[in-house]
Amino acid sequence: MAEGELSVFRPGDELRKKLDAKTPKKYIEKHPYSGLDYVMVGYVRRRLSEAFGLGWSYTTDIVTPWDFIAKTKQLAVKVRLEIRGKDGQALIVKENFGSSEVKCYKSDHKTRPNEPMDIGNDLKAALADGLKKCASMLGICADVFEPKVEAKEAAVAEP
Repeated sequence: MAEGELSVFRPGDELRKKLDAKTPKKYIEKHPYSGLDYVMVGYVRRRLSEAFGLGWSYTTDIVTPWDFIAKTKQLAVKVRLEIRGKDGQALIVKENFGSSEVKCYKSDHKTRPNEPMDIGNDLKAALADGLKKCASMLGICADVFEPKVEAKEAAVAEP
């Protein structure tokens, strides 16, 4: 990389290779409800740090109105991932949404029936979802989050 700049992400570039690296099977898990493959957000953060050092950050905005969250027990956040150069300027920006179900106490709970258990944990889950989506737009864990695309690209590449 040139001083303060990222490569152009051409196939074969070292950075492109890091971003597109296949996710090791030991980091891929099955979601207990949906059955879909996923990776923990900690692995994604580590991959971002391996590729960009400390030159990445994110911001989050809650996009679901609180009255809707209370009614539907669903929330969504908008995540903005920024990759910065040595001068601190954003070189790459990816935005996406993350969502989570609000976990609530059961209706027979003695003091808080049907009330949220910990909205903070639910917000963190939505943030993790959005951050993983942003990172996959760079290529990180794209083989997990976009397996049909990966399979089609592999089939096209074969002679």
